[in-house]
Amino acid sequence: MPSTPKKILILTAGFGEGHNTAARNLREGLLHVGGESVQAEVLDCFADSYGAYNEFTRKAYIGAINETPKLWQLFYRMLDQTRIFELTLPTMAKLQKDLGKLITSQQPDLVCTTYPIYAFLFNRLYPDPAQRPFRLINVVTDSISVNSLWYRTPSDQWLVPNTQTAEVMQAAGTPSDRLHVFGFPVQLAFHLPDQRRTPPDPSTQTARILYIINSGKLKAPATVRAILESSSAHLTVSVGRDQRLRRQIEHVALTFPGRVELLGWTDQMPQMMMSHNLVITKAGGATVQEALAACCPLIINQVVPGQEEGNWELVRRIQGGALAQNPQEVAHWVKKALDQNAALAKTWHHNLQAVCRADSSIQIARHLLAL
Repeated sequence: MPSTPKKILILTAGFGEGHNTAARNLREGLLHVGGESVQAEVLDCFADSYGAYNEFTRKAYIGAINETPKLWQLFYRMLDQTRIFELTLPTMAKLQKDLGKLITSQQPDLVCTTYPIYAFLFNRLYPDPAQRPFRLINVVTDSISVNSLWYRTPSDQWLVPNTQTAEVMQAAGTPSDRLHVFGFPVQLAFHLPDQRRTPPDPSTQTARILYIINSGKLKAPATVRAILESSSAHLTVSVGRDQRLRRQIEHVALTFPGRVELLGWTDQMPQMMMSHNLVITKAGGATVQEALAACCPLIINQVVPGQEEGNWELVRRIQGGALAQNPQEVAHWVKKALDQNAALAKTWHHNLQAVCRADSSIQIARHLLAL
């Protein structure tokens, strides 16, 4: 008789795209490795339990990090350095009850969380970890400036994106035998041979720069113009679904015929990163980790105080890019990276190759299925 598939629940939340991205990619890796021997499901239990209220708080969170970053920084540090969050747990009674029902109905072998709050609620449901009817795995999506919410309540294991984050958590008291470094779970496209792409050699061909506009839209047209004026590079600009922004960039591009390609929403971001020499983006967790998997050097043009500070710090320590917080600084670093036959861009690329974990989702899946 065929064996019963291992059942794995992957719990996420819409407070930052990194959590959802990690959850989706983790499921992709599990199904790729395990095939019919695994059942993996991604759930946003906050959305399921709280509906419209969850959507309101999610939008408030996005507004806070974009519109009032200093205020968000204070709140983030308060969550990190105090135990005020634990006082709010009784207000999540409905979610806690729904999680209990979920476990009873699904009877999972493993529960993987890409959002740290779930572990607190599971430990209220099962005060004795030995009585949990499943293994609880925290998949940490932050780097270096990792909030203590990730590790100050028990878990069977923590899977972390890099050794630097493991060192921070170990120094804070997380048991080292429960820490495992596999990388941030990225799409399989970064690893599978038929999906791989190669950027042009910037010392002999026109360099290609990818500019992902996910915030800082007011500065975007000036940034595009400054880059095109200071270099001969070809620029691919991702504007998402923002039609007004698209028209603004199109207007700038008229002055530089043939040098700008505009992208709307795309599911080909891994291929785009792998086929470009530089990527300009904010220091979002998922985007930075995808660039590292693509070995595509970063020029980071925004850092949200709190969790994104660690993402930039990781790039800085690796020496895989630069920080540039206005259009002129972005253009300066593009020019500097491409000068002298792109010596600096090549150095950044080499440094990223040394830490690349493009197969992270596969390695994590193998580890989970072996538990």
